[in-house]
Amino acid sequence: RWSRSMPRILVSGAVQGKFDALFERCDKLRRKGEFEAVLCVGEVLGAEASVPTRAAPIATYCISGRDAVSERVARDLAARNVTYLGRAGVREIAGLRVAYLSGVHDDEAFPTGTARSYGRDDVEALLVDGGAYVAGGGVDILLTCEPGLGYDEASERLGPGSPPLGDALAELPVQYHFVAARHAASLDPYKVGRGGPRIARLHA
Repeated sequence: RWSRSMPRILVSGAVQGKFDALFERCDKLRRKGEFEAVLCVGEVLGAEASVPTRAAPIATYCISGRDAVSERVARDLAARNVTYLGRAGVREIAGLRVAYLSGVHDDEAFPTGTARSYGRDDVEALLVDGGAYVAGGGVDILLTCEPGLGYDEASERLGPGSPPLGDALAELPVQYHFVAARHAASLDPYKVGRGGPRIARLHA
């Protein structure tokens, strides 16, 4: 089921442990109006595995990239109003169905996966929880660290995509797809999902 209206949310690229900068930016944006959530894609902790020193001013949700988030770190983040979503699945956030896939694709580690790369079971969890195999399934938002292979413009502008993620997008209806990238980009809409493909909009 698709949500009828889009609430006011913010989306951030890789935080890399710079939570103070993220929270300061959120504080400034709140002066222009209220936001219900902040969604973060890409590496959240950075090389130093830093966690926030104060609570997030807006409920913040994140995935991980090449950095692994332990249960202890996830608890530390939660104590600061930052929720680590996990490896793969769907969460309802501000009335939206938000799907997520943490980590990156690693050819050598797939299909098993590692702490920093997703495996076949993670991709399958994304598809099942997202409703890829049921009529009327799908999600409002998908958060990943890389684009899927097979979408030419994404490959040209964001680098090589992930084959398993490309296969998943052929099955899963998505409205908005946010990925981590060094440079901001909004790509032309592309088709996703089976049985009358939907049009997704990818932002990086």
